[in-house]
Amino acid sequence: MIGAGGLGCSALPYLAAAGVGKLGIADFDVVTMSNLHRQVLYHEGDIGKAKADVAARCMRNLNPNIAIEAFDMRLDSSNALEILAGYDVIIDGSDNFPTRYLANDGTALLGKPLVHASIYRFEGQLAVFNVPHPTTGLTINYRDLFPAPPGQGEIPNCAEAGVLGVLAGIMGTLQANEAIKIITGLGEPLMHQVLTFNALFNAFETFQIQPQEHRHALMPQSEAAFKLMDYGAFCNIEQDDILEISSQDFRDLVLHEAVTIVDVRHEDEMPKLLDHPFHSIPLPSLSDRMHELKHKENIVFICQSGLRSRRAAGITLQKFQHKKIMSVKGGMVELLKTK
Repeated sequence: MIGAGGLGCSALPYLAAAGVGKLGIADFDVVTMSNLHRQVLYHEGDIGKAKADVAARCMRNLNPNIAIEAFDMRLDSSNALEILAGYDVIIDGSDNFPTRYLANDGTALLGKPLVHASIYRFEGQLAVFNVPHPTTGLTINYRDLFPAPPGQGEIPNCAEAGVLGVLAGIMGTLQANEAIKIITGLGEPLMHQVLTFNALFNAFETFQIQPQEHRHALMPQSEAAFKLMDYGAFCNIEQDDILEISSQDFRDLVLHEAVTIVDVRHEDEMPKLLDHPFHSIPLPSLSDRMHELKHKENIVFICQSGLRSRRAAGITLQKFQHKKIMSVKGGMVELLKTK
C-alpha cells in the first residue's frame, strides 16, 4: 500500500481482515489534525506520529496472524524497485503526481499489478494496470490514461480544492476489492478501463482505455534508467511553485502561527536572526539533513537575499509535496528594513 492516507486507511483494514498474508505500508508523512476527516484509522492522540507506523499497529491489532511491514520513508527512484519487488500486488493510494508516475513506472518494469485510485473534491477514479488482457495479452498502465503530468497550476491541490472525506473511503474500499480479486482470481479486475464515481449524484461510469503509442518514449525502459529519473522535476514540482512571502508577512506569521524557521546561510554569516527561534541548516547540507524537517508542518526558509532560501524551498517541496513551504522574499536584507 503506497500511502496511508484517506485511500489507504480505507483499503488496509479490509485487506487485513480478509487475511492477506503480508501487507506493506509505505508513507513518509505524519498524522495531522486536517487529516482526520478522511483518514479514519487515526485519532487526535496520533497527531505528529508517522502514518506508516500507526497504520501498521492498527493492522496488527485487527489481525495478528498476518505479516505487516511499515516503511516510514519517501518512495523515490532510488528505493522504490527494491521495496515493490517484495510484493505481488501494489495499491497506489498516493495523492501527488510524482508518486503516481513513480509507482506506475516501477510496477511496469517489475510486471506487478497496480491498483490505482485518485480523488478530487467529489469525484474519484479507479483502474487496474499491468494485468494482461485475457484475449489480446496487452497491458496498459497509468501513462495510457495520462501520458504526461499536467502543467503547473492546471490542477489545484487538496489544500486549495478540498475533498469529501467519505469519498476516500468509497474509493479505497473499491481498491481493496480489486486487490482481492487479483489475489484470489475471482471475477475480472478493472483492466483496460477506468471507473469514475461522482459522489454528489451517485454516478458510476466506466470508460475503455486504449494503449498509447508514445507512452514508452516517456517511460524509463530499464531499472538503471528508472533510478536516474527525477519524478519531482518530471511532474513540474519546481521552484516556480514556491510560496514567497514578504518580510512583513514573515513577521506577522511568526507572531500568529506555529512555524519552523530554517536559516540556510552559512553559520558564520551575519546578521543573526535573533528575534525568532530558528534552525540553522546551510543549503549545502540540506539534502542530508532533510529528516530534521519530516515532522514539521509550516516551514519558512530564509537566507541573506532570498535566492538560497528559494532554492532550499524547492528542494524541500520535492521531498514533502504536502507541507506548507515558504521562502522569505529578499531575505535578511528586506527583513532588516521592516524593523
